[in-house]
Amino acid sequence: MFKKDKKDLIKVNRNGHSVLATFGDSRIMFAFTTRPKKGEITMLSGFVRCREDLTSFLYGAKNKITSNRYLALLVRRSADKSNIQANVLVKRNFEKSLETGVKVLNIMEEKHRWPLTKMYKMKSETYCFENEWKDKSFKIASHYALIVASKRWLKSPHLVSLLTLILRVPSSSKTVFGKPKDYETLMKMLKDKKRTDLSGDANYVYRTFEYWDIFMGKQNQLFSKDMKVFLGRSYKNGSYGEGVYKLCTYYSHHNKLQTKLHQLAKKAGIEK
Repeated sequence: MFKKDKKDLIKVNRNGHSVLATFGDSRIMFAFTTRPKKGEITMLSGFVRCREDLTSFLYGAKNKITSNRYLALLVRRSADKSNIQANVLVKRNFEKSLETGVKVLNIMEEKHRWPLTKMYKMKSETYCFENEWKDKSFKIASHYALIVASKRWLKSPHLVSLLTLILRVPSSSKTVFGKPKDYETLMKMLKDKKRTDLSGDANYVYRTFEYWDIFMGKQNQLFSKDMKVFLGRSYKNGSYGEGVYKLCTYYSHHNKLQTKLHQLAKKAGIEK
């Protein structure tokens, strides 16, 4: 669901975290934040590109992210402001791709009767960037959006991995989701287009989408009822690179969780 608020209503309290973009890096990045309160959000982590690096912020005995009653993410994409045409195109594609991702999330959430994820557009910011010799500077425009989702997405790092995958894939491949209208057309389209010769986010979607209903519909059977089971030392030490893709493709280090997922998949007729 797209929230049509004025862009300048939401301000960002950096809370000691850097928001500076690196010149030449136009990939989507994520940071955990608080939900908007009196027109302001507070960053709870720095920006990262890797979805599994994002989940690393979930670990800790007194974690402000997992104790929230919602999941809030600040999403950023940057562009060279001196190239006006390219900057406008990046901003437009950034917003449209996120809207597509939110639409897919909402389709899955409606199917499983979850609260709907919302997207808030935000005001862009400009930073000056100097090269390593400090003899030339560039202006970088950073474009932002705020994603606010149900706390149910915080029940495991794998669910955060799934949510960010769905949000990110439209920015790298417009054909994966197309323009989905409902659950049936979305699943049919993914099955019809399914390929195993791709790489990156498109590959992750095609290798995992058949398990999405288990992640969301059998959540309490698959995961613990709260996040504490994922915050222990053993999980933290073996969590690097862990996410929805590894769990679905038998590469997870968490054997009990992996076994439980594939048992549920066999019962659902997804696997033989």
